[in-house]
Amino acid sequence: MGCNLRFFVFVSLIFASIFINFDGGALPPILDLLERDLGVLPAQQGALGAIVYLGLTVACPIAGPILQKYPIRIVLMISFILNIAFCFLFALSPNSLFAFISRGGVGFTQSILVVYFPVWIDFHAPAAHATTWMSFMQASAPLGIMVGYCVSGYLAQVFHASWRLAFVVQGFLLLPPFLVITFTPLKLLSISSDSAETIEEKELEEEGNSQIFVGPKSDDAVSFERPRSQSAAMVFVQGLSQTATTFPPILVGENNQFASNEEFVETATTTRRPSLVSRKSVAGKLSRGASMPFITPSLIEITDEKGNIIEKQLTFLDQLKLLWQSRIFVFVVLALSALYFVVTAIQFWVTIYLIEVTGAPRVQVLTAFAVAALTAPTFGVIGGGILIDKLGGYQHTTRCLVILTMLAALAFVCSIPAGYSEDFWTVIGLLWVVLFFGGSILAPATGIILRAVEEEVRPFASSMSMLLYTLLGYAAGPGITGVIYQYFGITWCVRFGLFWGINGFLCLLVALFCSYLNDRKINREQEQKNSKAKVAN
Repeated sequence: MGCNLRFFVFVSLIFASIFINFDGGALPPILDLLERDLGVLPAQQGALGAIVYLGLTVACPIAGPILQKYPIRIVLMISFILNIAFCFLFALSPNSLFAFISRGGVGFTQSILVVYFPVWIDFHAPAAHATTWMSFMQASAPLGIMVGYCVSGYLAQVFHASWRLAFVVQGFLLLPPFLVITFTPLKLLSISSDSAETIEEKELEEEGNSQIFVGPKSDDAVSFERPRSQSAAMVFVQGLSQTATTFPPILVGENNQFASNEEFVETATTTRRPSLVSRKSVAGKLSRGASMPFITPSLIEITDEKGNIIEKQLTFLDQLKLLWQSRIFVFVVLALSALYFVVTAIQFWVTIYLIEVTGAPRVQVLTAFAVAALTAPTFGVIGGGILIDKLGGYQHTTRCLVILTMLAALAFVCSIPAGYSEDFWTVIGLLWVVLFFGGSILAPATGIILRAVEEEVRPFASSMSMLLYTLLGYAAGPGITGVIYQYFGITWCVRFGLFWGINGFLCLLVALFCSYLNDRKINREQEQKNSKAKVAN
């Protein structure tokens, strides 16, 4: 019964994630109606799409401490209620100012939910299915956007209902997950081992039990005696309010293989802590890091000249400096930011573009692009992962970057005729190819980013990379292209969004060059060591 209930909560959170992303897709098909009813000009339309991401970015730094300090059920219920309320308020917007405020509120109130969902999965998912559960959670966001795109487009443009109805529908769709959260046992909502154990002890006391059974447990059972105090879940949620005490597994050996849980690496000046985090927890941390911009302080132990071990907390600037020293990290993050810019800009403006430039019927545009936007990235992610695995995986950074640079070049080449063709099916086909190659880049590039930095700053690296994705990709995509649309027209708006992909190609090219130089340096050092070893023998 416990396992079934836990799975039911998981499914409810997946649906909640789909529906809170609903508005991201519901806006693009009704931009012309917003201009008619609210007087929102193209530049303002782009800002209306960007402000949700900005609200999310502003609120995320306080989401962690709130989840840690206050009763989890109350926090989640308030978040749902406020998010639903802002959805309804946007549907009732009488003018553009009210629309901007309500859209910003939607993003702001989503922050706690966006943080909580993946943390919950890290804490409650069975070990054998943790990655699968996290994958479903990550896939729910683009699925929600496409569901919103189809529902809004068909309601307003095909059935000629008010554009406001789609956002009313979104509010009602969020009610079932809200009710699940309201009536779920508290121990199934907890993301802290301490609080979960306290809840379980109270329940046992109420039942008159004086002993708690501690013994072998299956990962498929609902258990809170697992050593989750070391898990990435609470490290992540504690955020700015507390120092993180765990790190991902340490990479050792020539191929950067994972060290065992009890191993640690010593350098001449720094002793790193043993890694006590399971792969499952690490996967949760990295996925969450990619879900929101959040800064987690880290601790390192430094051995001084006298051999004394000194514990030092890395400041924000210390960690930022370490990230900047990894040129591969910097340029691959910028490349992915360019990718998100292109995808967001295309998704936001392509409906108007296809109708005005190609003259295709609105129903045909909505259906064809929805299918393309769902299938192309999905096939791209799968195909890119298989290709990179066949070639040795992203552990071989230089080889992987060669492939990714080629894929980025192909995507940019296909985007050029897509921006100039006026034939509907030609444009749709080329956009499918662009999205396919973009999707094939995503997973390997993310792996490279996380391997390009020292393990003690990986949580921080994940957080900062998402911050850049949000500001330079998700928010900048519709925002900047909206200004282009207002002053230069929809054609150059879409061309600008497509051609922005050249920046991703150039950044990957620079990252490839940096990786090549790193390999040469490592090979020279290895040759010197081998020469010294021969001389010594």
